[in-house]
Amino acid sequence: MGRHRIKDRRTAERAHELFRDGAGPRTAAGSQDDLQPAAPGTIDEADSLGLAPGAELFELERLRSMDDVPIMIDRTRIPAALAPGLDLRDVTTMSLYAVLEDRYGIRPTRARLSAEAVAAGGRQARLLDLRPGEPLLRCNQVTEDQLGRRIELCEMSYRGDRYRFRATLEREAASQGRDSASEPVT
Repeated sequence: MGRHRIKDRRTAERAHELFRDGAGPRTAAGSQDDLQPAAPGTIDEADSLGLAPGAELFELERLRSMDDVPIMIDRTRIPAALAPGLDLRDVTTMSLYAVLEDRYGIRPTRARLSAEAVAAGGRQARLLDLRPGEPLLRCNQVTEDQLGRRIELCEMSYRGDRYRFRATLEREAASQGRDSASEPVT
């Protein structure tokens, strides 16, 4: 989304080239964007967001494309209590994160992400122009705001043949010259 900084220079350079040449990630116009009215979340959704079971959530589903090729289905749930009156029109011209920050004072600051390989189901295959059973990379993310509140639950399903996940992992220096991870577990 719009306010994220790209840390890997090669990724930033490639993104710049794509945007300069008229490419870039796009959300399918209108028909594939779908913000559902607030509805009770599942027990698992409530648990992931630290809410009471049945708490109301907005659900936004977007089909993302690159050069008119569908690459990802983005399904996001936001606690309705944090963003009263959130509307699809809000996120057609601005990123969801920009809307949350500008309109509601919610600044996404931290996220936990997990990734796994899965087989495309019928609906996913149809939206992503795949055959059922073809590989997807599914990432699940829980995002926190500047106050440490869990504000977003997101499931992103990427085409396995159109997306590569890269990460840089860093380890902080051990305190007092000793690696706390090497201590025996008792």
